[in-house]
This record gives sequence, C-alpha cells and structure tokens, in this order.
Amino acid sequence: MKIFIVLILALVSGFCVAAEPTWNPADAVKEAEQDIRTGHIKFYWAGSVASFPVGVPFDVAKKYPKG
Repeated sequence: MKIFIVLILALVSGFCVAAEPTWNPADAVKEAEQDIRTGHIKFYWAGSVASFPVGVPFDVAKKYPKG
C-alpha cells in the first residue's frame, strides 16, 4: 500500500512540475499599460506585519490605496 501511495504522489508531483506557467510577462505589460490608461494602478505588496511594495519606492506606492 505504501508503494501505491508513493507512486501516486510521484505522478501528481510530475504533473505539477510539468505544468506550463500561467504568468506571461507580455500579458503583465499589457495589463499594466491598461491599468495606467484607466487610472487604476495596482502594486504588489509583500509581507504580513511590515508589508512593502515590490519594485516601487514606498513614497510612490503609499499615494494609492491598498486593495
């Protein structure tokens, strides 16, 4: 029974590794340009207690609402 479980886990892991990425940099650029045109700018905030915007100066990002 243990071998069956290990084989199933290996099979599922193989599918996860072989999956195509869903994030496309070209799509991200298009979405960002559209957000800027419409005025709905979004920033990615990382962290839990002391969150910060990734790749953007804090002074710039704090002018926009977190959402």
